[in-house]
Amino acid sequence: VCAVVPTRLIAALARFTAFETVARRASFDPALQSLEIRAVARALRADYLVTGNVAGEGESLLLGVELIEGDTGRQAWSTALTPDESGALTPDRAAEEIARGLSGELLRLSRSRARDAAARGDALGSVEASRDTLLQSSRSAIAAAKADARRAVALAPHSGHTHALLASAIAEEIVNGYAADLDAARAEALGAAEQSLLLSPDDHAVLKYAGHALAICGEHEHAERVLRRALDLN
Repeated sequence: VCAVVPTRLIAALARFTAFETVARRASFDPALQSLEIRAVARALRADYLVTGNVAGEGESLLLGVELIEGDTGRQAWSTALTPDESGALTPDRAAEEIARGLSGELLRLSRSRARDAAARGDALGSVEASRDTLLQSSRSAIAAAKADARRAVALAPHSGHTHALLASAIAEEIVNGYAADLDAARAEALGAAEQSLLLSPDDHAVLKYAGHALAICGEHEHAERVLRRALDLN
């Protein structure tokens, strides 16, 4: 179990496109073994590290897992796995359970960091906060996402990401029937989408959000070209 779980866990976490995982070969470099945990994080350029330990054997086996903040060395999350009713703890089951728990906790931490960064006036934080809030789709959530996107545009007017998120937020407002002035909202969304494409024509994330806005605003052929370009890039 000890030798296989890390490999299976890296593969399981790689399915979550929001996370970038370090390859097993780099993670298990012998040169890192003697370093303090924060030094390991710096060497791997990792925001978080996953560590584990095994105690006991057979039915009393206990697999402990910790998520460590790379910059502080503090424990952000932990869990413990034990054998199932059959007395087995397979690497596949362990990796899947750990991955599910980690993915939820990492998303929560990412949202919290984005909100803190947005509150400090950080453009990227405002973009991430807007993206997360948009997923909730309620009137108040979309209004908050649009406000975060406007703040991001003001902070970083030369970033394609900020304009793309603004276009997407307004488009969500339109498609959900929340826009007070449909023509004005459509014009602003299209303007923000075009500006994002002008600033970042080769960024697949920008193209995705801009294409989404263009489609909702009725520019279907243009949207299809943009989205196909996003697919080509990623």
